[in-house]
Amino acid sequence: FDNNVGDSWIYPTNYPLRQYQFTITQAALFKNTLVVLPTGLGKTFIAASVMYNIYRWYPTGIVIFMAPTKPLVNQQIQACHNVTGISLDDTAEMTGRQSKTNRAELWRTKRVFYATPQSVQSDINSPDQIFPFERVKLVVIDEAHKAKGNYAYCEVIRAIVSRTTNFRVLALSATPGRTLEDVTEVIRNLLISHIEVRWENSIDVAQYTFKKNIRTIVTPLGPKLTRIRDSYLKIIDPYVRRLLDANAISGHVGSLSRGSLIMAHKRFRENNLIQRHPNATSINSDFSTCISMYHALELLIRHGLRAFLNFFEDTNSSNEKYFVSMDLSLKALIEELRHEYGRNPLAIFGNVRAMPNGVVPAVANDDAFDFGHPKFAILERHLREHFEGKPESKAMVFSEYRDSVAMIHRLLLRNRPLIKPKYIVGQGTPGGTGLPAVSQKEQIATMRDFRSGLCNTLVATCVAEEGIDVGEVDLIVCFDIVKNPTRFVQRIGRTGRQAVGRVLMLVTEGKEHETLKEVLASKDKTNRALSKSREILNVLYRGSPRLVPTEFAPRCVQTFIRIPEKEEGRGEV
Repeated sequence: FDNNVGDSWIYPTNYPLRQYQFTITQAALFKNTLVVLPTGLGKTFIAASVMYNIYRWYPTGIVIFMAPTKPLVNQQIQACHNVTGISLDDTAEMTGRQSKTNRAELWRTKRVFYATPQSVQSDINSPDQIFPFERVKLVVIDEAHKAKGNYAYCEVIRAIVSRTTNFRVLALSATPGRTLEDVTEVIRNLLISHIEVRWENSIDVAQYTFKKNIRTIVTPLGPKLTRIRDSYLKIIDPYVRRLLDANAISGHVGSLSRGSLIMAHKRFRENNLIQRHPNATSINSDFSTCISMYHALELLIRHGLRAFLNFFEDTNSSNEKYFVSMDLSLKALIEELRHEYGRNPLAIFGNVRAMPNGVVPAVANDDAFDFGHPKFAILERHLREHFEGKPESKAMVFSEYRDSVAMIHRLLLRNRPLIKPKYIVGQGTPGGTGLPAVSQKEQIATMRDFRSGLCNTLVATCVAEEGIDVGEVDLIVCFDIVKNPTRFVQRIGRTGRQAVGRVLMLVTEGKEHETLKEVLASKDKTNRALSKSREILNVLYRGSPRLVPTEFAPRCVQTFIRIPEKEEGRGEV
């Protein structure tokens, strides 16, 4: 601890002062703090301010900022530097691409580290003992709601606290859990002793937020998809009846869902360990088949016929799902639909990726093409209307399913130059979409193009929900509804940061609409309960270190920090 500077802490005034940021920063310096703050309200500013002060107090200590993905890590380096100007010469981004020798040298010579938790965990577990446990003074954890079970965040904190307790934890999340039980697990795993919670209409936050106009468009399934759905339910019915006869489930073919079947299967397996069921093998087989078939049903209802058909292609070969060949009725239905729509519908789109010069080839204006669900036409119409009224604005379209991202991207390409779309998906296997996996380098480049305006519409899976900075977005379209309130809040948090934002929810009539109602009703419930929950108070960590020697009572010094010009070749986002 540097006694020469220990009587003060610095609050940066190079950004306009917001009282809630000041209050939270002050608390986080002296207690292990979980910061629950809506997207876009400056969690990074708070983190950077805390990092700067602990970096200043402990001139030989190290500060670690962890985020769950490399694009998020990359983004935070420059974002934090822009707040407090911590020297980039003291800063390192830790990646798996670096040699162990290089990483050991960085841990020895640098003081501020940005990394995924997996990279840190790898070095903690290294037999060469390259990780400097005793020098750790602050660990910042972004997207802290992930700190459950054996996720790397938890393992890193457990390992560090086993060697030293004299370090601060700062955890950041817009939504730390679906339930209070989820939040208590995060608190235990991250040694949290204090919580700072704000929501969009909190007294000290409301003036910095803009209203989000959320509009729901409920789409009837239509006669064609209804007929296919009903035929498909008749095929599923015998499997469901066998499970009902075995008392493995309750309900009927129309009331069940993939989620309820997964839970029922879990209960059956647990009970079967206690008392063996004579038909356990066949029941487990029926459960597996039903879970897959109900997943396909949800795709049909929420994403349409083409996603439904593609589901029955095995992701690793041209073979069908194993159970299709065993069910003649199912095989006949799929063959009938394939004959009408083509075996792999997405293959007709061809290559719609950018050429090396960044130009996407022209595509046929196939207005007669049936994308397989009424949502597609509604999406196209509303995006056209939006950009005709606001040509300089930006929009994001979220879909959980890669096939839908591929089709939405293809749909919007035919609307250029009014709509200039790009897509971003994760690094998983492409499956039947024809959509190649996107490397994290490509993800970063796409985000940069979106922020700069080279593209005005970003079509994305969940990879763009968490944290990644996409700048101000005027319109969010949710092509499907996520059941997790945390992810829902992350989606809609992409708009309404600097002006009134619009959110358009596209839902199919029936179960998907009911899911949306449940999510809207519960999205803020847990956050509001945090500050007054006795359950939360009882699990707060009691051993949070003071970090500052008892003879010091640091006073705040508000300081305008001049940020040095970015060194050449460093800190690129």
